[in-house]
Amino acid sequence: MSNNFELGTTENINNNEEDDEELLSSFPAGYRFKPRDDELVLFYLKPKLLNLRLPPNRIRDVELYHYNPQQLIEKYGSYGEEEWYFFTPRDKKYRNGLRPNRTAGDGYWKATGADKILRSESHEIGYRKALVFYKGKPPKGEKTDWMMHEFRLKDPPAKLSQDEMRAFPPNSVNTLSSPRSKETTLRQLRLDDWILCKIYQKSDKSTKNSALISDNPQGVVSFEYGSDEFGEMDDNLYCDYLMFDHNPSLLLDDNF
Repeated sequence: MSNNFELGTTENINNNEEDDEELLSSFPAGYRFKPRDDELVLFYLKPKLLNLRLPPNRIRDVELYHYNPQQLIEKYGSYGEEEWYFFTPRDKKYRNGLRPNRTAGDGYWKATGADKILRSESHEIGYRKALVFYKGKPPKGEKTDWMMHEFRLKDPPAKLSQDEMRAFPPNSVNTLSSPRSKETTLRQLRLDDWILCKIYQKSDKSTKNSALISDNPQGVVSFEYGSDEFGEMDDNLYCDYLMFDHNPSLLLDDNF
């Protein structure tokens, strides 16, 4: 694993990010990296936790709760258009508790409701929590239009080793002088080794839809074919993607 911690990131240990981006960028116009909730959990979060190869993706590894969403999008804006995806560890608010630490840069994330249970083929596979970002300190923060969906796997595998955890240490660990104290604190503060987060800005759908109708009252959409503006897809890369096993039953197998 790389030790490049710029903005709290490391290289994706399961995939080559350059190869992934080459493949995804080669798709024709209209294709988006926009998995469903169950697909995010089964095809991306679960393999990540098991240290297995992932399908090509635009999910970056980052210490998400160390930064406000604007900082993240400024850094990773090219990896999405309206939604951005991140793998991140999650730490406890208190050493002996189970509440997550929601502080993020100059603000904090606040849950907007109970967890939504995610299912695939009637199997319970994980959970999704919706959160909104507030600037400032709780409980008097200023609500923003930044939203997040936080995905967790049901019954995640065993925790990471101490060596793996050092790549994403909790904030308070850096203030400890003793290596043994740091390792102990790593384990005591870590709540989840990896969760998957989707960040986006809430928009006024009614205003957006009204603008679309006024710009195009007849609802006509036209396309011009025969141009080279979309480029050519790399057949070898696309074949590699099609060879990846997307069978959900495989990922529901307890032996996976």
